[in-house]
Amino acid sequence: MNADDNPIAGDFAPNDGRWVFDRSGPSKTLTTFVTPVIGKPVTVPAKATAGKRLTVSFPVTRTDAGDTSAPLTSGTIIGAPTIVGRAIGHTQSFTNGVARISFVVPTTAKGKQLTVKVTIKAAPSSRGADAIAFDLATGYIAIVAFRSIGQSTTKVATFLVR
Repeated sequence: MNADDNPIAGDFAPNDGRWVFDRSGPSKTLTTFVTPVIGKPVTVPAKATAGKRLTVSFPVTRTDAGDTSAPLTSGTIIGAPTIVGRAIGHTQSFTNGVARISFVVPTTAKGKQLTVKVTIKAAPSSRGADAIAFDLATGYIAIVAFRSIGQSTTKVATFLVR
């Protein structure tokens, strides 16, 4: 028990016989890295037009489940739209596996290249429960902890402004 009388450890031992309990800590840790996968952007409207609002949406999935179809539901976004290297004021959001960057394309951008850079950082999280493995014959005990650590990914998309 800790100072607030909350349990901080458990006992999964049998109630008879002798066995060894090693409190020195985990002997094995498995770490899973949550890496975002940023998909192909979709724009609304379909073409970037000078003087008009443009919203660029990127689907974002995760890789830690062994399959990249699961959407990444938590994390942070950094959006950076530019025209010829000059930053454009914008709004951004990341919800339900979709990163969105929205802005008005400058009227002076006609015929120039628009670059939209998006970085997604997965939120660190914990996956699964910690487990204790023990062998009664040898007294071997191991604690296996499953942890997920957030990684980041960046994607750059370019568009010609009409």
